[in-house]
Amino acid sequence: MKLFKLVLTLLVLGFVGLFGWQNLSAFKQTVSFTLNIYLREPQSWEYPIYVILLVAAMLGLFAGLLLMLKPYFKVRRQLIQERQEKDQLLAAQEAAKAQKQAPPAAESREEPAPASHAEPATAPSADPATEEQPVEPRKAGQE
Repeated sequence: MKLFKLVLTLLVLGFVGLFGWQNLSAFKQTVSFTLNIYLREPQSWEYPIYVILLVAAMLGLFAGLLLMLKPYFKVRRQLIQERQEKDQLLAAQEAAKAQKQAPPAAESREEPAPASHAEPATAPSADPATEEQPVEPRKAGQE
């Protein structure tokens, strides 16, 4: 397959070279341009056709690259926005979690219940199934 690609590439380059060789006299012809905006005297230029073709090809390449990069920058902007939203959501969840863990000031001032109604003190549960699991934010497109 590599040999086929090499032969095909050389064949295409050979045809491009043959086309250029056969039309060399046409490419070297000069074309005159005149710009007349009626405010000054007319401006005139003369350039060979190959220069005009090269300038047109470079302008087309530049315009194509700009059009190709436009969606890339749009996606980058959206990614930055989504990351900021994700960071804000995580910060809000952490703040809510910290607020939930801290006892409110009103409850800490209350007097303890009488000893007859109090439950016996037990060690905290070490069962991982009863502990709350942190909620992770969903990504776009997941349900």
